[in-house]
Amino acid sequence: MNSNDFVVGIDGCKYGWVASKLSYNRKLNFSLHYYFEELIEQYCNAIRLFVDVPIGLMDDDYRKCDMEGRKLLGQKGSSLFPIPIRDAIYSEDYTSGCKKNYTVMGKKFSKQAWNILPRVREVDRYLMKNKNLAIKLYESHPELCFYQLNKNVPIFTSKKTSIGQTERLEILSEYLSSIEMRVNEFLKQTKRRDVLIDDIIDSVVLALAAQIFSENRCVPIKMVYDKNNLPMNIYY
Repeated sequence: MNSNDFVVGIDGCKYGWVASKLSYNRKLNFSLHYYFEELIEQYCNAIRLFVDVPIGLMDDDYRKCDMEGRKLLGQKGSSLFPIPIRDAIYSEDYTSGCKKNYTVMGKKFSKQAWNILPRVREVDRYLMKNKNLAIKLYESHPELCFYQLNKNVPIFTSKKTSIGQTERLEILSEYLSSIEMRVNEFLKQTKRRDVLIDDIIDSVVLALAAQIFSENRCVPIKMVYDKNNLPMNIYY
């Protein structure tokens, strides 16, 4: 990286999206975006973007990246739930989505999974129109990133608790100075109905993982693509 380079970590939040921009000298800036396209336009010059949203969808099977990621996280694997099939993701409501997934996969999916699907559809639609972006937009997952930063040990405390948040900020502080102060400053500038502290922390660890990027630090190691030629690998 040179002095003008920067990376971005992106996480979904109540408002839409929260982004952490991390520059070459590890200066950190935050922003909120209602639309994913708007976020990408603002950070189009990033050398790499890590997003906590599934990229690449299956029609009749589970994604290998989800299965391998869950294995790495062990008892924390439930934080990385298998993404439903494409037809279920594009269903009009939760009931019909579960029915479609059950017909093909023999399993329904949780309301928690359903609640993130609007973000999945938004990114999928955008990438279908802008496939060139796929070369620098990488799917990631915060808990896998913390697993890597924590010497390949999952963090078992919940990110929704103050203890879990403190533990994650302590890990980030080894790489980013005054990280707790920076996060708290952004919290003061925003509303809790728009973004929560764990959303911000997640976006930060994604940005840090994007900066210390390694092509071999992904699941699966071998590149896998969906029928639309979108990659299905999770980097961390």
